[in-house]
Amino acid sequence: MKILDRYVLSEMFFPFVYGVAAFSILFMSVSSSELISNIVSVGTKGGLPLLFKYIISSLPQVFVYTFPMAVLLSTLMAFGRLSGDSEIIAMKAGGISFIRIALPGIILTFLISMAAYFLSENIVPDANYTATNIILEQLIKNNVDNKQNLVFSDVEKDGTERRIFAKSLDEEQGVLRGVCIFYFNKSHRIREIYASKAVWENNAWYLYSPRIYDFDSDQAIKYESKSEMGILPITDNPTDLSKRERKHSELSKRALKKKIALMKEVAATAIDKDIVNEYTNLYRKLEVRLNQRVSLPFSCLVFGLFGIPLGLRPQRTNTSIGLGLSLVFILFYYVLLTLGGALGENGTLSPVLGSWLPNIVFGAVGIYLLIKARKS
Repeated sequence: MKILDRYVLSEMFFPFVYGVAAFSILFMSVSSSELISNIVSVGTKGGLPLLFKYIISSLPQVFVYTFPMAVLLSTLMAFGRLSGDSEIIAMKAGGISFIRIALPGIILTFLISMAAYFLSENIVPDANYTATNIILEQLIKNNVDNKQNLVFSDVEKDGTERRIFAKSLDEEQGVLRGVCIFYFNKSHRIREIYASKAVWENNAWYLYSPRIYDFDSDQAIKYESKSEMGILPITDNPTDLSKRERKHSELSKRALKKKIALMKEVAATAIDKDIVNEYTNLYRKLEVRLNQRVSLPFSCLVFGLFGIPLGLRPQRTNTSIGLGLSLVFILFYYVLLTLGGALGENGTLSPVLGSWLPNIVFGAVGIYLLIKARKS
């Protein structure tokens, strides 16, 4: 590694570590406040070890959010100081181009993006699951809402695939609401059953007023019927069903894709328009979250491209100025992230474009500033 590379990286290293620590403490102080309050008020056994376990489990997700912030802070401070002390001018006078000066910082931000992506894909889902369980199961267990959007899938002996969806579960009352059952044979829809609710009685789930639709080989309805009662083919009791499923932030990428595929199939095949609209909205929302798992880690690289040329200004850059500028641009980034996500969820933009919107905006501005700085 050349002296120039070591010098630039050393200028970025300490502001980056400072930024990760400062922003992570800010995140954790907000997210842990309710937990600390419950430990103090309820007197949870093993409170401090429990709090420590929660903090450790929450840190991977926090790092995914704070790495981009710290990258922006470090680039603004490092290149601001080099510019303020006229070291950039001295380097250029020595025949070193601006792109060559910026290259170590760009490579470092790319490596940080890869580290954030690794955390997001391999560590964050299980860590989030552990952290959420600490909150729900050990501290506010009695206040957990009814389960929402349950999905079950199995295969019968004759090869027929059965998928069961329910909007919600009331464990105490033993009631599943908004039940849909889909039967497929070699990817061909053969039957759909809809019921407003299913009630657990005598060790079985009884469907109330189910509507049944049978389909022919051309996927047209060949038979339609209604009855007063039916049996839901699930053997699990309400307690078993109430065991918490992982939220989207706690699922692996493969599991999240599988859930999206199931919801897409429901939206594409269901007859009930309300079901179609509901599951279309659900899978779009999950697609946005899936794409943000990639776009958010790689915002580190985007902030590097944006922050390096932005840091080149005549005045010295101290910690307070760098922190203030970072907060302003980070706020704008997350406004774009929220806006893009909302547009991706409602279908105005594709989930991919909506998820990458802030990266596209900041990346385009960053590349423009780099080109401008190179020519100056």
